[in-house]
Amino acid sequence: MAFADIDVSALGPIPPAWGWRRPGSGRAVHVTAGTEYQATTVQAAGLYPFTAGSGAPLLGVPIGRHQLWGEVVLLDPFEWLNAGLITNTGVFVLGQPGAGKSALAKRLVMGMAATGAQILILGDTKPDYNRVVQHLDGQVIRVGRGLDRINPLDAVRSAPCCRG
Repeated sequence: MAFADIDVSALGPIPPAWGWRRPGSGRAVHVTAGTEYQATTVQAAGLYPFTAGSGAPLLGVPIGRHQLWGEVVLLDPFEWLNAGLITNTGVFVLGQPGAGKSALAKRLVMGMAATGAQILILGDTKPDYNRVVQHLDGQVIRVGRGLDRINPLDAVRSAPCCRG
């Protein structure tokens, strides 16, 4: 469709270049140029928020991508505590069956062990974490009638990955 094919009469009256001559109609005798500002990209990010990231700290184990910005989301409760972002390192994973709760927990365990954190998995009822513990050269203690016993007064040797 070419410009000549448009029916101009259907658009209604066309205002003059400076607007209609009546109060409240937006008429301007002179239109000044807008104010020009100069800033770095860091400073201008506050004026145009879509250039800024999600604000999640870049510390920890990669666990996924931010839904709006697409940047990598990292989780490390110990670093977040040191940075003053949280007051407790506890992590509570909640979700529908099959949503990936165990996969997230295993990813956190492996990533945190790689940073030198000492991992304790208490009460593995399924058992989901046997292979993870064995991969980290840890010790699986099966507790129950006729199985292993735990003596809290025994000295336990540290796994090679967790020695300081």
